[in-house]
Amino acid sequence: MNLSIVPGAAAALEAALSELMASSPAGFARLEEAARRMAPASCAEALSRALEARDRELLASRPSGSRVRSRRPRTLATTMGDVTFRRTLLLDAAGNTLCPLDEGWGCPSATESARRPGSSS
Repeated sequence: MNLSIVPGAAAALEAALSELMASSPAGFARLEEAARRMAPASCAEALSRALEARDRELLASRPSGSRVRSRRPRTLATTMGDVTFRRTLLLDAAGNTLCPLDEGWGCPSATESARRPGSSS
C-alpha cells in the first residue's frame, strides 16, 4: 500500500475542495488554507474510526473468562490534532482491568497523551 496518497481519501478531499471552489471563488490562497485545515482533521477522524474498528475486532476475540467492564472515550494529542475514540475496558477472571486496544497498539499512557507534541510540559 502506498502510504503517501490514499486514492479514496484524495478523491473525498478533491470533492470537498471542488465544492468550496464552486460556492466561493475567493482565490487560491483561501483554497490552499482550506486544504491545509482539511487534511489533518480528516486524517485524525480516519484514525479515530480505524481505532474504534480495531477495538471491535479485539472485543470479538477477547480472552476467555473476561467480561466487558465499560467503553470509555480516550483522546490522544497527535501531530494531526486531537484524536478521540471509544475503547473497551475488560475485567479478566482475576478482576484485573485490561484495555486490549491500548495494550496492543502501544497507545501512550494517560500522562504521555496529556502532553502535546512539542510542548515542554
